[in-house]
Amino acid sequence: MWSRLARHDRGLSMSYKLGKSGLALTYGTRRRTYRIRYCAHIAIHSLLLLGGFALLSSASSLGTLLAISLILALATVQLGFVAHDALHRQIASKQVTCERLGYVLWNAVCGISTAWWQDKHLRHHRHPNEAGLDPDLYAVFAFGASDAARRTGVLRWIARHQAPVSILLVTFTAAYFQLLSLLFVVQQRPARWRLEATLLALRHALFFATAFCLLGMGYGLLFLIVHYATVGCYLGAVFATNHTGLPVLDPAPADSERMFEVTRNVRTGPVGDYLFGGLNYQIEHHLWPNLPRFALREAAAQLRAERKGKGLPYCESNWGEALLAVLRQFHAVGADLRGGRNAAQPG
Repeated sequence: MWSRLARHDRGLSMSYKLGKSGLALTYGTRRRTYRIRYCAHIAIHSLLLLGGFALLSSASSLGTLLAISLILALATVQLGFVAHDALHRQIASKQVTCERLGYVLWNAVCGISTAWWQDKHLRHHRHPNEAGLDPDLYAVFAFGASDAARRTGVLRWIARHQAPVSILLVTFTAAYFQLLSLLFVVQQRPARWRLEATLLALRHALFFATAFCLLGMGYGLLFLIVHYATVGCYLGAVFATNHTGLPVLDPAPADSERMFEVTRNVRTGPVGDYLFGGLNYQIEHHLWPNLPRFALREAAAQLRAERKGKGLPYCESNWGEALLAVLRQFHAVGADLRGGRNAAQPG
């Protein structure tokens, strides 16, 4: 799986050149600086994670508990973003280093199977927003009027109201990912599945035991609900704005120009870049997956100028506009089921 992803990333990196001389970044000379920044990022958020758990024992009020939940959610998601970057070999070129980072950050910290995430993410990069092929087009949602019309039972009710329902469902994202990854390890038994299963079991046992031992049953359960909901909302706020709200395409051979039709950048400042883990530069990430997050802002400026100079599409908006586009698409898809007149977007 690691070698397949590396070959995929190298192929994409060579498939789109910026200008006549390629990506005009001094990436090679900055690699050492980027690695130092990644190491600092891991250290800071690891300390934040440990500090958050240490503070749990002194959580004497609901407000304190909520604040600690937010701190732990931030640290967990940020370390997950680093695991994502390691998978794409943005941090290190050696496979063994990437594997070790993956097992530590994905399995032991985030409680998500490395192999499951690799499999899911590789398919997404190969088929962004392609119906039936992109695993990030979650089956619980309908992405076209015809898809919504075919649904029955609970899924039909969700399709009818999926704009507001999506806000509720996104709170379950972290728990859903953990469940899917556990099932993947048990049922598919990927390479080193015993190691993955052991790390996941230890992580979940330690996480839940710490919550209940330090907080008791009542506050412990409340902490878990708030923590999982916060992590889910954080992930949804980042991931939903990358492709959702844009056309869903039929499967076709890989083409970088198709990617521009279904991918959106989110304009932010330095704080936003940090919160998004660089994934707000989704266009550049899909074109050059092994480019470290710290180089993406510069790459985006160059690519934006070139695309707009040639009159070529380059989708970019602020976070609020992107989120509204997501909710509008979800609302429009269920219009016929609600007896409305609004037509859904193609797809």
